[in-house]
Amino acid sequence: MGTAVVILLVRAITITPSTGSGGPMVSFAQQKLTVKKATVHDLIRIGYLVRDFQIVGGPAWLNSERFDIGADLDTQPAGANFRQAAGLEMQEVLKTRFGLRVHRETRQLPVYELTILPTGPPMRRSNVSNCPNFTMNRRQLEPGDMPRDCTVSISGPNMQLNQTLDAIGMPVTGGSEDFSSLAAVLSAQLDRNVIDKTGLKGLFDIHLEWNREATAKRTTDDYDNPSLFTAVQEQLGLKLESTKGPVEVLIIDRVENPLTPQSGSPAHR
Repeated sequence: MGTAVVILLVRAITITPSTGSGGPMVSFAQQKLTVKKATVHDLIRIGYLVRDFQIVGGPAWLNSERFDIGADLDTQPAGANFRQAAGLEMQEVLKTRFGLRVHRETRQLPVYELTILPTGPPMRRSNVSNCPNFTMNRRQLEPGDMPRDCTVSISGPNMQLNQTLDAIGMPVTGGSEDFSSLAAVLSAQLDRNVIDKTGLKGLFDIHLEWNREATAKRTTDDYDNPSLFTAVQEQLGLKLESTKGPVEVLIIDRVENPLTPQSGSPAHR
């Protein structure tokens, strides 16, 4: 049996239009949820623990209008279930103030299958025997440095173009969070589900370097700037193959802008 997730009571919510630029910022501190520069699309992704490609439907303003949100909580989320508990509170904000109604479906969508290359280098097994939870290392590692046990770091000389993944004790698959497994990391980078077909069990120490621009363009790679597809083959001995498979998606049935006067009750505003 898993540890129960404590549902926190949202006592007061304030919403204002955001004038900031850049990506969203979300924090939970001193029993307060603070959101800056977030679209409703961002809030749905965080609240329901889904990726961009899993969100279907909704009006255009979901991806354009940004909000600053403050919510007072009865309890501070903490522990291993922090992200799930925080997500439930974000769902409460979306339901009560944005009128959000959703349902889930399974659809056949493009996915990647991760397989083993018979002639590729073997994956390096870890000396770590158990990693129930990863710690995300936010600092850039020094050359030759490695994260400690059960830690994952994504860094690089240019975080927008060249990236490096270093992980100790990471499984190939398992878990839904972006850094819970190699398949989850690849899925987050490629914005598409990655299905593990390797059959590899256990934990691995992983070092992977790739270029995001080459990945996006799927151009011919040079040695110093491989795409993620080439890097996975040459550095891990694995292969990403495009196909179609079942993907759970979140369908937006209704959503309202809390800062816009409402009339009637259309499904999407």
